Amino acid sequence: TAWQAAVDARSDFTATYRTVWPDGSVHWLEDNGRGLYAADGTLVRVSGTSMDITERKRAEEALRASEERFRNQYKGMPVPTYSYCQVGDDFVLHDYNDAADTVADGHMRDWLGKRAADWYAAALGAELSGALASTGGELSAQERAWADEVLEHGAGAGAA
Repeated sequence: TAWQAAVDARSDFTATYRTVWPDGSVHWLEDNGRGLYAADGTLVRVSGTSMDITERKRAEEALRASEERFRNQYKGMPVPTYSYCQVGDDFVLHDYNDAADTVADGHMRDWLGKRAADWYAAALGAELSGALASTGGELSAQERAWADEVLEHGAGAGAA
């Protein structure tokens, strides 16, 4: 048991368990304690607390159920949906739903953890290449510098 292992190691212990009270109701308890030892290492006494944490356990379970309902709704939406986290001045793909993966032919997992600038750099690079071809490569020095930076560092580069 957690209590016996803590006594053997002379460390504090915490134990969480479910119990049924005489009226038939189910409760969760959390025990915390510490042993007091004699000079020869013999356990003299244990002091601690026992706390009814039933409401906390119910709240945790309600939160888990709510998160599961939300995840199922999010994953099952027929519209491609993406979740990004802001990192500095860019965004990183954190999650996506099944419709997004379908649109990407099952390759969305390849983009998890990648910057949005990387995601759009290839498309922007192709667009820039097309624009350069249509103008015969005639760009101002400022446009050329921006295009070079985007092609080298991604779509977020050169933004003012």
